[in-house]
Amino acid sequence: MDSKQQPEKQPQPRNPENHVIPGGPVHAAQPSGSALQRAFAWIGLDLTGPERSSALLIGIYALLVFVPIALIVGALHLGQLWLFITSALAIVPLAKILGTATEELAVRVGSGIGGLLNATFGNAVEMIIAFFALQ
Repeated sequence: MDSKQQPEKQPQPRNPENHVIPGGPVHAAQPSGSALQRAFAWIGLDLTGPERSSALLIGIYALLVFVPIALIVGALHLGQLWLFITSALAIVPLAKILGTATEELAVRVGSGIGGLLNATFGNAVEMIIAFFALQ
């Protein structure tokens, strides 16, 4: 009887978001490039590669610039309207980051606890806005 040996199956190469890279190298992909590109890759914003981030996602993360601006507006007492506008623009990317983190955590802990986490943290932004609006 002829026994044919099957070659060992190589693991599929993956990018930092753990997606399979077709035809890519087998080693674990590390974000390369400038420090800014590595920082963007760390928060899940890929500006290079086959699965580039959309223009909408880039625009949402660009609103992060309003976080320090809102802090400066609040510290300098430039007016409640400007503080509200800059804070509202700053909370959009923070809500996106919180939502992404909650989804990733829900994948790891299972459907029951994941649903509880989504229900809890899914409304965190609304709770923060309501808390400060009622003061």
